[in-house]
Amino acid sequence: MNILQNIKSGFVIWLSGLVVIIGWLSVYAAINNNRTNTANLEAIPGAVLTAENWNKLVWNVEYLNGQVEMLSGRIEYVIGQIQDIIEQTEIVNCEDPLVLLACALDSADCPCTDYIGSGATLTAKGQSSSHYYSAGKVYEVARLQVKANAAEIAVNGFTLTNSGSFDVKSYLSEVTVTKNGITLNDVSFSTVGDEIRINFPKDIIEARKSTTYIVSFGFEGLDEFGKTIELSIKDATAFRAVETNTNTRVSINPPKVNFNIYTINGNKITLITITDRNAVRNTVIKSDTNVVLASFVLKAEENSSIADLTSFDFTWSALLQNSNYIRVRIDGTTEDAVWDSANSKYLVEGINYDLTDGVEVEISHTAELGTGDYSLTLGKVNGVNKNREYKRKVVGALVYIYNQVSDDDETKFTFSVDKKTSSDIVSDLSVYVSGAVVGTISGEFSNNDFVEVANDPDAVKYIDKIVYSVNGTPVTIEKSAYNDYFRVGTTYAKIARAK
Repeated sequence: MNILQNIKSGFVIWLSGLVVIIGWLSVYAAINNNRTNTANLEAIPGAVLTAENWNKLVWNVEYLNGQVEMLSGRIEYVIGQIQDIIEQTEIVNCEDPLVLLACALDSADCPCTDYIGSGATLTAKGQSSSHYYSAGKVYEVARLQVKANAAEIAVNGFTLTNSGSFDVKSYLSEVTVTKNGITLNDVSFSTVGDEIRINFPKDIIEARKSTTYIVSFGFEGLDEFGKTIELSIKDATAFRAVETNTNTRVSINPPKVNFNIYTINGNKITLITITDRNAVRNTVIKSDTNVVLASFVLKAEENSSIADLTSFDFTWSALLQNSNYIRVRIDGTTEDAVWDSANSKYLVEGINYDLTDGVEVEISHTAELGTGDYSLTLGKVNGVNKNREYKRKVVGALVYIYNQVSDDDETKFTFSVDKKTSSDIVSDLSVYVSGAVVGTISGEFSNNDFVEVANDPDAVKYIDKIVYSVNGTPVTIEKSAYNDYFRVGTTYAKIARAK
């Protein structure tokens, strides 16, 4: 039976009994006002109430007392029904006279009660973020600051409504609540549709004081990822708190609180970090055999649930796709890279390396690699997309700045020249900043030759392009494409500011 129907049934019985009680009380009052005992009854001329009738009246009064006790139980039953309404949050017509009468019996637990307490100010804290699922762990999904206004309040829970795409009720296994960093005891929860009802023993917040609650969820059997949890306290009925002195439910400001968005990601291998060896991703190298196309370290972060490297793939921009020339080494061990012609990529599979302390991966080209611009892109690691690109410009002779020294007036750049053959002619060097030539070497130059550039009076200037010729063929290297080429030690090639 619907709870509202129960309330109505209880009150119909209660009101019917009330009519009978009023009738008997009227008689009883008349008796007490006019007659005190059976002797008096017989002494009064024309008395209608005889001794026999008096005994019947006494019996009826005793019966009346029993009815009062029964109706008292009915009233307690109705109050219990009101509490059930609050627990089950059924839709209640607050204009129904019987509901209004029920609320008059117990206003504190009435869902139609106006929240006229001094109130509390609610503020969503924290910021939106992503969580990477690991069984047995809990993840923050809401951070709420509660400030009691003019009176002390007692908070014992809230109902959070999820409007995100993540199906919380299907996976929720644990709820924890902390208050100012301390975990609350005896926290319980239940789910109904998109609502998560959280209860805990009354927690006191003094008048004009603030408390921050952090709600965290744990999940079990999670198999859907990339979806969001977007929680809210949708209205005052969803925030369970009363003033401690009056037991009046508090009002809240604002009337609705929206929390941050949390994305639940799975397959925590996405927590594998990639660190480039020698901090080099995009650089210039000399044409040679055994050219390193990419070199990096894979390591599982502390919270990763998968600690082994089992596969990865990569693509390479060279037109000649010959896996015989591609060599993959993992911690010094050579592994097969199989060319997947259907998907135009290389596959490294059937491996097993512990990622706890990190593994070094080096991909190289064993045959001589001709001059040109190449790129290698690391695709998936253990099936998860990484899409990390490594660019190499292969030149006939490698010229680069290996030392820079500045004084008050000028900066000196010293060059290294690494020729493929001793007969190669390297000439006509130009150094650029923002499209303007700031230094040159005319004609042929060799190792340890240098360029001196006047310091800038206003600011430090970074070298962003170098042009030179190898056997008469121009070589142009721009920082926007090959930034690591312009590194000098721990910094980049730059012209100092004049002192």
